[in-house]
Amino acid sequence: MAVWRIENDCLSPATEVKIDYKGPNPFNIYFRLRDIIKRVFDVKDVDIWEREFRWDVPGKFFIRIYVYKPLDKTSYILAQIILQGAQPSDPSKPGELNIRISGKLRTDFKMMVGFQKTALYRNLIRLYHTLFYRETRKAYLEMCTKYLTTLVEELKRSLGIA
Repeated sequence: MAVWRIENDCLSPATEVKIDYKGPNPFNIYFRLRDIIKRVFDVKDVDIWEREFRWDVPGKFFIRIYVYKPLDKTSYILAQIILQGAQPSDPSKPGELNIRISGKLRTDFKMMVGFQKTALYRNLIRLYHTLFYRETRKAYLEMCTKYLTTLVEELKRSLGIA
């Protein structure tokens, strides 16, 4: 199925926010992360999924998590959280954790039937977007930025970073 997509980085001009942590038991944030995401984004478990989970000996890990936040019929937020670090075998010894957070606001116009695949239909969508939907997307973009900055603050607070 063809889709005409409008996409913006929520943290523009940067593409991601990085958090670096060195301290005891860095992997512990993984166990609290799902609850933090649900609270910040106001989503359910079904809207959060892990794309990758790698654990290598001696305690190095890499985890990629996605969050899907629907906004209306055509727009949604897709956030990505990457946890990468090293967990020592003794949790009281210092380890390291790097968190990278990014997000995109996407608006998808599905083109399923013949008329929707024409240039006339695409021009009508452009006109609709320019005249009516642009301010809505601006508000959604601000909302996305707020969600991501709140997530960063919550993770820093949870890790004990000032």
